Amino acid sequence: GREGLNFSQLDVERIEVVKGPQSALYGRNAFSGAINYVTKPPSEEFEAKASLEAGNDGKLKTTALVSGPILGERFRGRIAGLYDDWDGSYQNALATDNEDIGGHRFRSIQGSLLFLPTDDWMIDLSYYTSNDDIDEAPTVALPTNCEDRVGDNNATERLQNFCGEVPDIEYIPGLNGEDAIPKVAQATGENRELDRANLRIEWDLHETGSIAALTGYSNTKQNSVSDFSRSLGESQSF
Repeated sequence: GREGLNFSQLDVERIEVVKGPQSALYGRNAFSGAINYVTKPPSEEFEAKASLEAGNDGKLKTTALVSGPILGERFRGRIAGLYDDWDGSYQNALATDNEDIGGHRFRSIQGSLLFLPTDDWMIDLSYYTSNDDIDEAPTVALPTNCEDRVGDNNATERLQNFCGEVPDIEYIPGLNGEDAIPKVAQATGENRELDRANLRIEWDLHETGSIAALTGYSNTKQNSVSDFSRSLGESQSF
């Protein structure tokens, strides 16, 4: 869920979709399968990379990474950082200063250490932390106008769906300004803090197989202030 995962995954090497019971490898919650996000391991040689992306509506995204040996080839490290900010493309019609809604701000750091004491042993330690702000969702509810559930035998009308072309946001009655959606000004959206760490120790027995131990830690703090009325802005209730 969104509590432990954002979609700006940082420094990912591949994504594995493993079907069927996987509890022996990934714990008791993987009884029907697992989606495994595999981050890139520390590299044998030094490497560094940085990127910058900018766009309209305050879009700014930057990433940077450094990887390579720390104390010889048997002890390596890797660290990557992400800052992703976007104001959103809608205005809050109920806010006095027409604040943007629907945007986000992701701040993430991913680090890993790889220790190879011998040719048969591997110790891999990884840590991920993020602090994310997700704006109030730009959603509204349109009134139903078709498909009466009750029918002609009862005078009480009970419409089920909306039929026809969905109106442009700027033409919905009661809104102030173009591309505006009404949300209570105090609805600041969601804040999430996530810390994750994992330790993998593996002993290679060569022809007979290997023995591995996997330990994980995850801690999430999350709070949200949201407006679920989804009104069209023609009336307000508190």
